[in-house]
Amino acid sequence: LVAHSPMWGYMDRPDNTHQGFRAIRWLIRFFKPKYFFHGHIHIDSTEQRYGEIYGTKVINSTGAVSMELEFDG
Repeated sequence: LVAHSPMWGYMDRPDNTHQGFRAIRWLIRFFKPKYFFHGHIHIDSTEQRYGEIYGTKVINSTGAVSMELEFDG
């Protein structure tokens, strides 16, 4: 799953401009994608770039992130 904004309540911020979307949180909880890439949140040394919730690996890809993905099948 790839989106510009983060999910609501995880790796987002409380202000209206940087608050994530509840619909993305629902999608992740319901469909359980392997990865969720988002941007919009410019991270500093106190914020995390990688996380995991509901079994989905969450990556804040603001700036640049390089990953190798393997596909099943």
